[in-house]
Amino acid sequence: GSLGGWLPADGSGTAEQPLPPPPSWKVAATVLLPMFCVQELNRAAILPALATTEVWAALPPTVQMFSACSWTAGIVTVLLLPRARRLMERIGFIGGARGCPDAAGLARSGGTLALLYGGVVAFGIAASEVTGATGAPYRWDAARKREKAQQQQGASEYAR
Repeated sequence: GSLGGWLPADGSGTAEQPLPPPPSWKVAATVLLPMFCVQELNRAAILPALATTEVWAALPPTVQMFSACSWTAGIVTVLLLPRARRLMERIGFIGGARGCPDAAGLARSGGTLALLYGGVVAFGIAASEVTGATGAPYRWDAARKREKAQQQQGASEYAR
């Protein structure tokens, strides 16, 4: 099957009534959900925690990136993609016994998928606000720090 068997090659139909394999855009949509979740975990918790260690800080950025990509690919492929597949089959987005044979079914499952995407993004935003995990050193964090420094400098000059 596609992605090493995690997603159905034949749409998981029967021998008498095979379903076509999911199109590549449906495979990408299925992978996006668990990939985003792991990347959000990396941004909000794992990478900031590692950034405080001397060993991680001493690694070249290329090695850091390769390491993050490696554990992300492993977690997504082994732990989360099978669950994402079952979820997408349950809502009728890919494969499974139901498939997605008509436009109405695609609209229903696509709407459900859009709600799932919106939910995980909203959760990530809320978690970032609650924890203060802004994902430094992203550019917007650097810009925010520069702005604060300029405000503090302006305030100290005004006090003189």
